[in-house]
Amino acid sequence: MDTTLKPVVAFFANSENTSVTLEQFKYFLENFRNPNINIHTLSNEISFDISDMLHLIEKIRPSITDRAMKSKLTTASNLLFKTLPPKLTNSGQ
Repeated sequence: MDTTLKPVVAFFANSENTSVTLEQFKYFLENFRNPNINIHTLSNEISFDISDMLHLIEKIRPSITDRAMKSKLTTASNLLFKTLPPKLTNSGQ
């Protein structure tokens, strides 16, 4: 996995870009498909907000050149999107 994420190492080195470290991100990618780990539990384990992780993936995905990793990031994004709470709307008020 290290070689597939090499294009984004500098992104993670700059702590202003994200509060998630490269190691935390790798852990997330290694475990988000694990059927024994709920995505919310995983979020708590590595202290990330689901919407922040979704935005992070959107930021780094264009830099990834490995096709399999791009596919994995898409799968992760889809899962994260599904777990976002519905937005509250102020309809009719």
